[in-house]
Amino acid sequence: MTIYGDPENPRLTGTLIDILEIFAERLGFCYKFMLPSEATGGLRLPNGTWTGAVHSILDGSANFTGLVLVNADRVKYLDISEYLFIDEHSAAYMRPTLDSDIEGFYKPYTYTVWILVMFSIATMATAYLLIGKFYNKFLQSSHLNQSSNTSEDDPGNAESVNETKKSFFSSVYDAGLWSLATILCQPMPWEKPGESMRLLSCMWLLISFVIGSVYRSNLMAMLILPKVTLPFDNLAELTETNIPVWTMTHSILHIAALNMPNTTSLGKLRKQLVGVDGPPDVSVAVRGLLSGELAVAVPLSGIHQTIHSTFSATGKCTSYIMSENFLKTTMASLAFPKGTHWKKKLDPIIVRLREAGIFSYIYKKFVFNATECLKPVGSFDLSRPKALDLKNFYGVFMLYGGEDECQKGHYT
Repeated sequence: MTIYGDPENPRLTGTLIDILEIFAERLGFCYKFMLPSEATGGLRLPNGTWTGAVHSILDGSANFTGLVLVNADRVKYLDISEYLFIDEHSAAYMRPTLDSDIEGFYKPYTYTVWILVMFSIATMATAYLLIGKFYNKFLQSSHLNQSSNTSEDDPGNAESVNETKKSFFSSVYDAGLWSLATILCQPMPWEKPGESMRLLSCMWLLISFVIGSVYRSNLMAMLILPKVTLPFDNLAELTETNIPVWTMTHSILHIAALNMPNTTSLGKLRKQLVGVDGPPDVSVAVRGLLSGELAVAVPLSGIHQTIHSTFSATGKCTSYIMSENFLKTTMASLAFPKGTHWKKKLDPIIVRLREAGIFSYIYKKFVFNATECLKPVGSFDLSRPKALDLKNFYGVFMLYGGEDECQKGHYT
């Protein structure tokens, strides 16, 4: 719910307004809003008194509260209605900027496919080596047969024999370079005659064409994909940063962090909490969130409302929400004085509306602009193409640069 104008005569908009209109129509009552001195659900102080909305209920100045999160203290002193929403806590932070991914050149294929490609290269190199070796043996045998009928001083015969004495390591180098250069579409001098070698080469050229075509098509699409580094994506990662975390004074999260052991994630979060030493100032939290000075840890519905308002005003997604939430299944309900007749009247209506999905529809109607910003952080607006920079090509440059160096060594 959003509050505008003078606190004495406020103007309110939001989910709760539409829900109260339904209640008023069904039960035929009028209502008037009053704002407590402290804009919180209410905390029980050590002297037994209450603050916030709960105080207004207990002193008789209000018949029931707006939506409050249910905890043990409130259940003990108040009548709690059927829940309207199930909420959970999360944390939001300034949306990270998109950066080029220098490792993008290997991402068109999965690790399994890359292993199979490496295995194929090794297989072809082995086949090249073996076929070449057998061919050389056959050629050597043929030359030896001819040498019995020719003169020992025949210079052509001597050159043929020397050709068959190429070292093993040189043959391995040739085989590996040939199989790797072919799949990278690099030119290689042809030194191996014979039908078997031609058949092997044709087969490897066809396989390389298929692998290379798929790789290039995927690479063209993935080069423009940005690399996004999130400062944190769950509560444990948040506690490992030095980012200040704003939360509501004496909220469920604040109380849980105070009571949890230091070895737990919530206990570790306690040292990072800010904004819990006085009355909550939501405007300070929103400014800090947008500027990146702090993270905001509140119920998820509150984060959705903030993102919706920001996107509506600026047309930009300035924040992201971590994917792993915590303090789940927190109920948001109405609270009444003990023994009031309002609970019996409203509970059946709440159950019917909740089961029919009316509450969810009303809620989504008021945060519809948050939908765009709730997409994965890596997604971006395709209507504004991202220009490629050198980082997009570093990996490919290194890959082909290494191949060129190998070929230079081979030619020399």
